[in-house]
Amino acid sequence: MVIRCMRDEDGMATVWMLGLATITMVLVALVTDGARVLSAVSETGDTARAAARAGALAVDPATRAMNPSLAAGEARDVVAARQMTPGPIVVATDGTSISVTVETTVDLPLLALLGVRSRTVSASATSDLLQGVSSP
Repeated sequence: MVIRCMRDEDGMATVWMLGLATITMVLVALVTDGARVLSAVSETGDTARAAARAGALAVDPATRAMNPSLAAGEARDVVAARQMTPGPIVVATDGTSISVTVETTVDLPLLALLGVRSRTVSASATSDLLQGVSSP
């Protein structure tokens, strides 16, 4: 009877190891490609904020307001320098603020094996033009 039970379990260790190896590979893919997405989220946010700051520095000295075309151009230059896609760039009609949206697509090489090839990440930032010095 003991010999019969042992024969029924032939190959079970192989099945268990294949199952564990598959689960481990899926977890490695999730962690690796998830880290790529989180890095892209951070980088996209940084780019949006930098582009908004650069646009806010495009001030016309005569009117002390943002020059809309120059501000949008400066913001696009920052986004292009970081190899991302600029979204809508909106300069307020009174020239006191600029809003920038940035998008990028992250390739997911390991999750592509499971059918998830890429992920698009976007971020927005607004910068206001401040004038003068105020007391704290």
